[in-house]
Amino acid sequence: MIQYKRIGELLMERGVLTQQQLDHVIKTKLGTTLRFGEIITELGYATEEQVTEALADQYGYETVDLSTVTPDPEALKLVPSSTAVSNLVLPLAVTKHRLTCAIADPLDIPMTDSLTLLVQRPVELLLAAPSALFDAVTRAYGISPIGKRSLPFVEQKTKSNSFAPPPPSAAVQPVAAKPGRARRSPKVDLQEDKFVLLAALSAEVPA
Repeated sequence: MIQYKRIGELLMERGVLTQQQLDHVIKTKLGTTLRFGEIITELGYATEEQVTEALADQYGYETVDLSTVTPDPEALKLVPSSTAVSNLVLPLAVTKHRLTCAIADPLDIPMTDSLTLLVQRPVELLLAAPSALFDAVTRAYGISPIGKRSLPFVEQKTKSNSFAPPPPSAAVQPVAAKPGRARRSPKVDLQEDKFVLLAALSAEVPA
C-alpha cells in the first residue's frame, strides 16, 4: 500500500524545507485560500519547480521541461487559445487515441474532464511550473508576452467600448535569496495576466 505524503513532508525529505519553515507555512495557511505550494513559493522557501516536482510525486504524474519541448501544431489546433490561457493548459502532442498536455494544477479535475470532452479522446497530463507554463502557452499560441506588456490590440479595443481590463502591474523581478531560503523564480501575476490576455484574445475576434 502506497503511503500518502503531504507536499510539506515531501519537501522536507528532499531537504528543501526545514521543520521551522513548514510550521510557518502551516500558520500562514490559516485564513487564506491559497494552496500550500503557493504559500511555500510566495514565502521564498522553494521554487515553483521544486513544488511542481513534489506535486508530481504526490499525485503520480511526470513533469515536463517546457524549454525542451516544441508543441505539435496539430495538438494546438484542438484547444482554443482562450481555453489554454484561462485553464493554464498547453497541448504538446496528439494521436488518434490521445492528447498529451502540460498542466500546473493536478487537482483541477473539472478542467481535465472538460478538456477530455473538448478533444474527444483521452488526455495524458504532465506537470509543469505555473509561470513556465504560462510563458510557454503565450509562445505557442503567438500571444504577445505579458512581460513586455505589448498588447496593442487590447488598447485598441478599450478605446472603442466601455470594457477595460485593469492596468497590468510591472513584471516581477527575481528576488535575492535570503539566508535559508531558496531563490524564487521570476513569476508573473498569473490571475491578472490571464485576465489581460483573455481580453486581448477577445479583442482579436471580429464583432
